[in-house]
Amino acid sequence: MVVAYAAGHFADPRGTLIADPTGFAKKGRKSAGVQRQYSGTLGRVDNCQIGTFLAYANTAGDRVLVDRELYLPSRGWLTGTGARKPASRTTWSSRPARPRSRP
Repeated sequence: MVVAYAAGHFADPRGTLIADPTGFAKKGRKSAGVQRQYSGTLGRVDNCQIGTFLAYANTAGDRVLVDRELYLPSRGWLTGTGARKPASRTTWSSRPARPRSRP
């Protein structure tokens, strides 16, 4: 629905998709995907979540967020137990592959 809206209102033959992995610092370990990992936002390895955001930008300067997804690290989150068990039903892919894996 968002993609169709963006295409109808902001279409531009020179428009582009922008994939941006963004880190969110976290203090605890109970949020999905939290573990020590590199975050470009923080500029270091720290306890954080990583979200991948996909936006469309045109030459007029308009930007539209068209998709987002939480990155689940392969170690721990997809093989863990307990509170992490529901995440085991998710398919893992590397950060660079995330935008390409979206439907």
